[in-house]
Amino acid sequence: CDNPFQGPIINDTPMLWHTGLALAWWLWGDASQTVAQVYQVGFFILLIICTFLAAQTLYSTRIGLYSAIIIACMPVVSSHSILLFVDIPLAALTMLCFLLLIKKKHLAAGVVAGSMFLTKSNAYFMVPAFVVLAFLNSSGTNNNKLKQLLPFLVPMILIGGYDLYSRYSNFGAITYVVYPEIKPLYQSKDTPFIFVHPASIKHNPINIIKYTGPMSLISLVIYICLSPDIRKNWSLWLPIVSYCIFF
Repeated sequence: CDNPFQGPIINDTPMLWHTGLALAWWLWGDASQTVAQVYQVGFFILLIICTFLAAQTLYSTRIGLYSAIIIACMPVVSSHSILLFVDIPLAALTMLCFLLLIKKKHLAAGVVAGSMFLTKSNAYFMVPAFVVLAFLNSSGTNNNKLKQLLPFLVPMILIGGYDLYSRYSNFGAITYVVYPEIKPLYQSKDTPFIFVHPASIKHNPINIIKYTGPMSLISLVIYICLSPDIRKNWSLWLPIVSYCIFF
């Protein structure tokens, strides 16, 4: 049958991950699936290491090991670490940025935050949480905290600012996919078109259990029940709340 798509499809997917893969293939000398999966697994390992180090920094080595095991055993993490999705690279960079922020390495954290924007667009949902975290985790008066915040903001804006500007200039939004006119063979004029993605959590909430695994939800319940004061763990909840609000 004829192609229903008339004209090119324009996708604004950030290209950092793809550029890294292209470089790996160039160094290897060929477009190899094995090289691509090894490249992807590298982000999986980075995610586990950063998760361990962040939990170790905030709590203890034992909690760090537990955290690393939980994140490594999540179904969506293990499966997407083999499939070539950019969700795992973004998760790895997010944890690396979080780790650097709690260690007060603001300059390096700003570079990583900017790289997150060039990996996947939903990284923008983490910006409010990371800015607040960098500010509250600084020492001194509010003026001193603002000065300490600059090493984080400057590289983040320099790296990700042009990407954000180009998206609004060309697409009018942070993320946008332009599909050409679709002319199906049969079109109902009285039936509205409703987009339902089978992987959507909004349309199918049970996917949360499928993605994270039952053990992750059980661990969350145990954490809430055993934690005497969740407010002490505000640095963990801040990125979660920020992402949920803006997502």
